[in-house]
Amino acid sequence: KGDYFNALRAFSNYMQANEGIELQPSEPEAFEPVWCAWGYHRLFTINEVIGTLDKVAELGFTWVDIDDGYQTAEGDWNTNSRFPGGDKDMRRIAQELSDEGEDDEILFIDENEIEDIDDFDEVFSEE
Repeated sequence: KGDYFNALRAFSNYMQANEGIELQPSEPEAFEPVWCAWGYHRLFTINEVIGTLDKVAELGFTWVDIDDGYQTAEGDWNTNSRFPGGDKDMRRIAQELSDEGEDDEILFIDENEIEDIDDFDEVFSEE
C-alpha cells in the first residue's frame, strides 16, 4: 500500500518473463552512500563544500557529488562567481576530496547529453 516499488517490480517481472529482458546485477558501488551538494540548492561556495567534508566522512559517505550550482548556466561548464578561481577552485575541491579519501564525481550537463566525469584531473588539468 503506497509502495511504488511494487508497480516497478511487477513491470520488471513482466518485461523479464515476456519480453526477454535480462537484468544485470548491480555493481557494489551502486549501493554506497552519496552526499550531494544539492543540500545547498545551487547556492553553495567552495568553502561550504570543503567545510562539509569532515562531517561527510564521519557519517560514512563514500561518494561526493557536485552536480549543479558551480556553473554560470545549465549547459555551460564555466564556473560562476562563487568559484572565482575557476578551474583552480574545482581542482582544489578534487584535492580536498582525495585527501579525505572520498570518491569524487562532477556532473556536466550539456544540451543534448549528460556525461559523468569521475576524474577531475582528466578534466581540469593544468594548462
